[in-house]
Amino acid sequence: MSTQEIPEGTVTVLFTDLVESTQLNQQLGDDRAREIGRQVEEMARQVVASNRGALIKEMGDGLMAAFASARRAVAAAREMQQQMRQLHRAGLDATVEMRIGLHTGEVIDDDGDLHGETVIIAKRIEGLAPAGGILASDTVHGVLGTARDELVDQGATELKGIASEWRLYLVPLPEEEADTGLADNAPTPYVGRVAEREQLRSMVEATADGRGGLVLIGGPPGVGKSRLTREASAIAEKLGMVVYTGNCLDMESPPPYQPAIDHLEQAARSLSAEAFRTALGVNAPELAKLLPALRQRYDDIPQSPDLTPEQERRYMLAGVGEFIERATSARPMVLTYEDLHWADESTLLLVRHLGARSREIPLLVIGTYRDDELEPGRPLTTAIGPLFRDVGAIDLRPRPMTIDEVGAVLAARAGSEAPQELVELVYSETQGNPFFTEELFRHLRNNGRLFDEDGSWRSGFEIGDTEVPQGVRLILDRRLDLLGAEHRRMLASAAVIGRTFTFNMLAAMSKVDEDDLFDALEAAERSHLIEELPADHPADYLFVQEQIRQTLVGELSLARRQRVHLRIADSMVELGTGSPVELAHHLVSAGSAAPTERIIDALIGAAGRSLEALAFEDALRHLDSAVDLVGDGVRGFDLRLMQARALRGAGRVDDALAVLDDELGRADDADRRFELRLQRVQLLNDQYRAAEGRDDLEHLVAAVVDRDDPEREIAVQLARGRAYYILSLDNTGMAEVARDAYEAAYAAAKAHGDRTSMARALLPTTWFTDYWADYRDTAQANMEEARELAEAVGDEDLILDAISASLQRSGTAGSLAESESLLRRLEERRDPVKLNAHCFWMMWQYSAMGRFADAVAMCDRGIELADLIGSEPVQYGSIKAIALTEAGRWDEVDAAIAQEVTDEAHPFGQAIASLARSVYLTRIGAWGPALESLNDTLERAEQVSRVWMQFWAGSLMAVVAANAGGQPDLDSVVLEARIFGEWHHGLTGAQVAFAEGDHDRALDLALRACPADGASPIADHARVLLVVAHAQHELGDVPAALEAADRGLALAEPMEFGALLWQLRRLRGLALDALDDPEASTTLAAADAEFRAQAARIAEPELRGWFERHPLAPPT
Repeated sequence: MSTQEIPEGTVTVLFTDLVESTQLNQQLGDDRAREIGRQVEEMARQVVASNRGALIKEMGDGLMAAFASARRAVAAAREMQQQMRQLHRAGLDATVEMRIGLHTGEVIDDDGDLHGETVIIAKRIEGLAPAGGILASDTVHGVLGTARDELVDQGATELKGIASEWRLYLVPLPEEEADTGLADNAPTPYVGRVAEREQLRSMVEATADGRGGLVLIGGPPGVGKSRLTREASAIAEKLGMVVYTGNCLDMESPPPYQPAIDHLEQAARSLSAEAFRTALGVNAPELAKLLPALRQRYDDIPQSPDLTPEQERRYMLAGVGEFIERATSARPMVLTYEDLHWADESTLLLVRHLGARSREIPLLVIGTYRDDELEPGRPLTTAIGPLFRDVGAIDLRPRPMTIDEVGAVLAARAGSEAPQELVELVYSETQGNPFFTEELFRHLRNNGRLFDEDGSWRSGFEIGDTEVPQGVRLILDRRLDLLGAEHRRMLASAAVIGRTFTFNMLAAMSKVDEDDLFDALEAAERSHLIEELPADHPADYLFVQEQIRQTLVGELSLARRQRVHLRIADSMVELGTGSPVELAHHLVSAGSAAPTERIIDALIGAAGRSLEALAFEDALRHLDSAVDLVGDGVRGFDLRLMQARALRGAGRVDDALAVLDDELGRADDADRRFELRLQRVQLLNDQYRAAEGRDDLEHLVAAVVDRDDPEREIAVQLARGRAYYILSLDNTGMAEVARDAYEAAYAAAKAHGDRTSMARALLPTTWFTDYWADYRDTAQANMEEARELAEAVGDEDLILDAISASLQRSGTAGSLAESESLLRRLEERRDPVKLNAHCFWMMWQYSAMGRFADAVAMCDRGIELADLIGSEPVQYGSIKAIALTEAGRWDEVDAAIAQEVTDEAHPFGQAIASLARSVYLTRIGAWGPALESLNDTLERAEQVSRVWMQFWAGSLMAVVAANAGGQPDLDSVVLEARIFGEWHHGLTGAQVAFAEGDHDRALDLALRACPADGASPIADHARVLLVVAHAQHELGDVPAALEAADRGLALAEPMEFGALLWQLRRLRGLALDALDDPEASTTLAAADAEFRAQAARIAEPELRGWFERHPLAPPT
């Protein structure tokens, strides 16, 4: 579909078709016929657009378009046939002919397609049109006014399926126009560079089939990058894909994400308000960061979650990606980013994000850039390497035209074959650059140096010693001279506005009569310097080439250019148009012509808008400029705090800390020093670098001692509690300090009547059960109070935190339904931090409940969320490995452990990874390696002061030691029993007793640990029943062994408890065999097959050997 809106009411419908296209395929071959079809199709599309028509659809070898004006429809039909003649002269096979039919009437608009009798009649008329001709209905003839006299009456005829006779008219083509060549504003047919076009075509077609990608088209100015992009877009539209185009702006600090904003605005214009809101969906808050006007348009967009700056940007990029992915699931999409050499860092970050995502979805991202502008300091210079290396972008470089292709361009533009002497001369001057070739042709033709008075080619051509592109700049300068001095000055003002501009802006800042302004613009259009944009575009005019705009800007003196920038800024304020970033650009460019305070205000406004859009690098440029102008003082202090936030968001944490440190050194005010220290501590806490903030914390604590300032005391103690909790993760003796700080924060908040802060001080204490076994009751009471406080103040975020914390302390057999309900609430809120925290708990809960597949999925989701918010996914890989172990998916365990964070900075990650390995070795019965691994686990667990890990490893050690023939250490088992319940002790004790051969004691302990009727099934219940069944089997109580095995299977099968299933099934088979049950053989065969399948999942021969010596292993 064209971006031109479908006209309402009575329209003129135009149909085209290539004559005898099937025969054409047979004569020329499929490849050549397709190439011709694409060439003619591109020409027809451009003619429809230039005549303000709406392209409805393309059908085989033709198209359907609609026009609000019959005159424009007739003009478009004539231009198409005239351009077909030019294509013939440029080498297109003479047998290729187009026919066109026209009819005017009412139509039915069906979501962008047109139906009704008017459409049917227009198609019938097209079928009757002669090759190379245009046929119109009597209705078209009737609405043309005086222009109707040009049409030739063809008499009455019948149309198939249409009642009554119809009078048709032939639209003549003036013969004298046939040999004049292409008009200045007519596009040249695409010549050459077939390989590049076919590569792009294959990428577009692959995208339509669901496999997208990123392609970067690089080259010097004028080589055809944008033309290639338009070719790809035309192919995509013909395949029914959505195409959105975005442009980077030539500014020192361009608006962040400008091309993406262009894309969104185009999408908004193409849909109704309701449909666009539906399309935004749950990602509306993230997209509103890019386009704040969305919140003015829709009042139902929720606020974004409260995240750190760096998390906000990652979340926003992910949200944009989700929005695009959802859109492409409906229709494949092409997004173009023109002139990436001018792009800001934020735009390039988005291109990288979408480029990486595009490989899995039907999205093609096309970027163009000038390779001669990859200078140091340009954001693209830094970004382009990773785009190729890490994202896998395709590097497409359009080659210059060959000498023969230069000749074809000259022939197309002139209407006849150019003398070889001229072709060689033009090629020598332009080196095959398409834009320079066309500009040189225009220059020579307009100066009367190509043709004699009778229209024939001159001989003895000379061009002169002008260099290209410098020579082309001179050529453009001479073309501009044709405008006249006044018109040229007006156009120069428009050039300072930008590549695109509106009539209203130009009128407001130039202060000239509107008729004079229209005269200037129309003259520029006739000279093919600018072109009018479609009515639905936010701008009115576009410079046809950036070189033209730069030529105009370059001829202005610095003083004049500054005054023009200032007038533009004044007009932006007057008209209420433009963004804060654009306003800052013009005021900064105005230099000494603009008041300094006004420049500062604009820079701060631009920085604020950039921060809102999470374009931190852009914000820094504005802030650096503002700081240079402001100096010290209160305003400078505020700007440097903004700098620190922008640096943090850009991932330059050390630079942010340096700014805060520098400001602290110059601050002579106690309140400022307090604020700076607190910000630094909070920043370090967020980065889990709390050790670096201890000195600041001591100063902050001293600052609130004996001062009646409860709000500051609460803030300091909460920051101190979090800092020392972070330190406690990998250091001993820190948890006590954290606990004391939270208790102090709670006491201060209670004295101040601050229930919100009371709850915030209570919630973190839930984690102290990791350190002190006797803290569980305190933690549970704290969570209950925190939940009551949160509900009392009605803070939704606090309520959710309290519910999550309460569930964490309710025991693994707690309310899974409530946990899943909370998960759904958090998903609806789209808060990745809270969702990640809850996923962390749920992976444990699912694993304990025996829902191992759900546990694995939750771990994977947690890893994704951790990546989204930029945090380390500690524990997820290890718990995933343990869940995979229990599920019997042993061949996946090593890969899961490898996902754990085990560098030197994360000793806790090293400890839990060691635990996961120990669990795996224990479950497969590799007693020797398990003993060695558990010794390592216990040592690491002690180093990081994790009581629960010591309990777990101690229990495993007791079982492993007993099976290995050593003396089990039951001290840890007894301690575990006291904290986690008697049945745990019973299970471990039963497993130890069984390993020692004391089957009576093993049975007694296991029966005590058996689940009560109606108890929620958990994984350890199945383990207990395995011990019961095995002990009964060894004691000879076959019916009891069968019953226990059946109960165990009833639990283990829905859990997909692969590590146990084969054992329980084998015990059942052995019991059935002892009872002479005929089902025994099939049951044992199934168990044996499962055993062999499990053994095959163990890659290491030594470990597989341990497993194959299992007491229940089938005989070899």
